[in-house]
Amino acid sequence: MGRIRTFLDLLTGVPDGDTVARALAAGVLMDLRAHVTCIYRLSDTGRDLLLVGKYGGSPEQLRALEVVPLDLAWSVGRAFHRDRVLFEAIDDIRQSSPLTTPLCGADVAGSAGGTLAVLPLHHAGVSIGVLTAAVEVPLRPGDVLADQLELVSPLISLWLLAAMSRGCLREPSADKGRRVLTDRQLQVLQLMDQGLSNGEIARVVGYSEPTIKADISGLYRLMPSASRSELLANAARAGLLTVDLRSTAEPNRVLVPRSGATAISISH
Repeated sequence: MGRIRTFLDLLTGVPDGDTVARALAAGVLMDLRAHVTCIYRLSDTGRDLLLVGKYGGSPEQLRALEVVPLDLAWSVGRAFHRDRVLFEAIDDIRQSSPLTTPLCGADVAGSAGGTLAVLPLHHAGVSIGVLTAAVEVPLRPGDVLADQLELVSPLISLWLLAAMSRGCLREPSADKGRRVLTDRQLQVLQLMDQGLSNGEIARVVGYSEPTIKADISGLYRLMPSASRSELLANAARAGLLTVDLRSTAEPNRVLVPRSGATAISISH
């Protein structure tokens, strides 16, 4: 009860998201041995989730996940759209939702039996965001610890509403646009999918081969893969190979779906 009281005290003061997430991970989720906890709110457009609070995880891991497009096929979007709590084994994340891997953290991702929990946040029956928590223990619906985690969701929703109404949230800069990858990384993925070598990709996009190798290394960090073919399979599973890149000269453009996927705007 003391941990819940401490958390409620934080809610009344509407601190920044990092403080709330730290209290959540170190307090309410202590029994679950949580390593990475993130709080997202729904954007004003209703197309993205914006990272407003976090505990754990390196800046590099979470930088690409500050804005999460809801039209990509991964754990966070599935839980939000289905409006139900999702418990996904860390061991399965790499296959079912590779883009979610950075939310798991290196410590949890490397341990057997861990779980990524995604809890939709509600107010008056309307979804306003999600809470993600990567924990060391296996969780299933109905487990005592899983029920304990679900009880946290209304508290987070209250804090999120209060913080939004008072304008206390730090949000990703508007000039970051809707992205999980940079526009060049998306183009490199597309060209890799067409079978081009690193040197050929460098000539097409007009950058040096070392720059292209750095882009590909970034892709491997975001979607851990054992080979180039596995990386492409993970990218396709995440919905990143369903678009055609029309122009590299325009600073703001729309990626046009190849096979009925929702268009994704990318901004520099």
